[in-house]
Amino acid sequence: MRTLIVSALLAFSALPAAAGTAKPAWPAYRAFGDWVVACDNTGACEARGGSDAAEALRVSLHREAGAGAAPTLAIRGLARRAPRALRFGGAALPLDPRDWRVDGDTLRTDRPRAVRAFVDAARRARAVDADGATGSLEGFNAALLFLDDAQGRVGTAEALIARGTRDGSAVPPPRRPPQVVARPWHGAQPDAEDTARYLGRLPAPLREGCAGAPGLEEMYALDEDEVLVLLPCELYAYQTSALVLRGPRRAPERAAPVRLVLDPVKGEREAASAVLNAAFDPATASLHAYSKGRGLYDCGETHEWVYDGREFQLVAHTRLDRCQGGEPGDFPLLWRADAVREADR
Repeated sequence: MRTLIVSALLAFSALPAAAGTAKPAWPAYRAFGDWVVACDNTGACEARGGSDAAEALRVSLHREAGAGAAPTLAIRGLARRAPRALRFGGAALPLDPRDWRVDGDTLRTDRPRAVRAFVDAARRARAVDADGATGSLEGFNAALLFLDDAQGRVGTAEALIARGTRDGSAVPPPRRPPQVVARPWHGAQPDAEDTARYLGRLPAPLREGCAGAPGLEEMYALDEDEVLVLLPCELYAYQTSALVLRGPRRAPERAAPVRLVLDPVKGEREAASAVLNAAFDPATASLHAYSKGRGLYDCGETHEWVYDGREFQLVAHTRLDRCQGGEPGDFPLLWRADAVREADR
């Protein structure tokens, strides 16, 4: 079993398939210096760099999969509203207002020539400066090489950093996200007495291991035969761990930790020993969880699973194991699925 905590994220990584292979290794997640790269299951990738230092820039490059997909570049944390140039050590990159736009403290471009000019300047530098705000480029080259390789662009004219002369005809197309049919139960839900009776008959090791918040336990009917139980275990400063159990309505002694895909890079179901900030919505049959690397919530992960009548299927997962001072919960996407509702049963 596994505890869903951010420290475990440090062990998560996946090597992409070699350029030009028919089945790229999506999703993927890797860290290089101050940069991370995340590719979701459709092949869309994002590279992010930054630190949590004061007046630090946070740089991100996003690109969808497939030939012809244009990259977008965002630089967040500007000290001034509209810098005239970016500096890379002793070199300056003038910013053409026809290519760049400013939105609050963020500088953006989706113009291929502007992105290429930034990459060409950044690959030779250790940091980028915008009027006193500085962003780390430690790991930038390796991160972009990983992104190019993951999307099958190495050696093509479309590559960000590993450019060649081949055209993009061999670049793998994006994959469609899977479709998951949500099957919520529209019958009666257990009341407080039902919940108390069920909890009293749970196996002793389960009850004794999670007794940190009496009275906050929750139980939901998944269908006419099974229930889902959220059993709070530990109350921390800014998050709560819970044991998430699934069991027969009439046989609490057979309840066991629900098996979930926690890491889509691995793709294996695991018995979740504890899930952070778990919440279940019976109207949509959706189980949500999130974990904070620290109170600012600028690093961590999020999950959403949907019950399809048999299992909880992962429909969304984001992750960032580096605290970079960004917006709370703004993490790269590693998994997405289309959740559709079944007609009321």
